[in-house]
Amino acid sequence: MGKPMDMGDALLAAAVSAYRDLKALSHRERQLRELLSQLLSALPDYLLGRYLQETQELSQAEADGCPVCHRAVL
Repeated sequence: MGKPMDMGDALLAAAVSAYRDLKALSHRERQLRELLSQLLSALPDYLLGRYLQETQELSQAEADGCPVCHRAVL
């Protein structure tokens, strides 16, 4: 049997796990940005305006919901 995990080992394991998750999210974000770019390229101009309006509204709603995460950079 292995020795029991102490607090330091647990923190290290959690940090490594968080790092892996962050890397996976970063990779997925790049894939989604590429897909979004392709979709926007195919979108007619009149719908592109609607896309911009709707995404701006979503961004504002997110900022209203979490002002700490979406504060303006001065």
